[in-house]
Amino acid sequence: MYLSRLVLDLRNRSARRALADCHELHRLIMMGFPQAEERGQARAEFGVLFRVEATTTSSVPVLVQSLDRPRWAFPEDGTVVRIDGPKPLDAIEAAIASGSRFRFRLRANPTRRIHQRALQGADLSELDTSGTWRDASTIPLHERTGVVRRPAKEEHAGMAGKRVEIRREEERLAWLARQGRERLGFELAMARVVPGLDAGDLGRVPAAVANPAGVLRSWDRRLTLATALFEGELRVTDAGAFRNGLAGGIGPGKAFGCGLLSLAPV
Repeated sequence: MYLSRLVLDLRNRSARRALADCHELHRLIMMGFPQAEERGQARAEFGVLFRVEATTTSSVPVLVQSLDRPRWAFPEDGTVVRIDGPKPLDAIEAAIASGSRFRFRLRANPTRRIHQRALQGADLSELDTSGTWRDASTIPLHERTGVVRRPAKEEHAGMAGKRVEIRREEERLAWLARQGRERLGFELAMARVVPGLDAGDLGRVPAAVANPAGVLRSWDRRLTLATALFEGELRVTDAGAFRNGLAGGIGPGKAFGCGLLSLAPV
């Protein structure tokens, strides 16, 4: 795998357009990769993941991870003013083993699927700190989150089988813990959702740049993605599954700036 760092200039009109539209930014980044054998599948074929990093300056870093080495060549219009890399991630990959610990950062789009049974009436089970729904009376006090299931019949009428975004912090953390425990071969040692900035603190810098944990938008597709920025420490429990998760990304929205798991050894 390879990691590149592209720096975009907010003073440039094309850069502002790309940073304001996640589909436009996707198109810009995919300029570094050839066409896929199957039309529209280049991102998945070359394992491309990216994340806009937080900044309050006019220089906006965008991290790009890929399975293949990119061949960066952008128009000389001032959109991309600096390219660092690509550099191989061999050292990180070699450090992955059962029991390995890493600090991490992840911007993700936490969602859950609405099942038919959720539309059949109230369920007041409570979510515990491991992300499991249990009878509230059986959960020790130190494992309670206060997040309870509620009647969804009216709220989600006609939504069975669809995905809805998770917005509460406790449920977002439980979602990430579940991803690691059930699919991706890690457990959280500690984690937090990085808080957003108030609109008054942003000044002239777009919210998605000053704090890349808000809503991503694609104007031409009329798409919006509510995202969360996670930071913390994790422990690998299954090295093979963890490598697959690192390469493939975590959660939905991978084409639009979600799912890139950045690691640093503890």
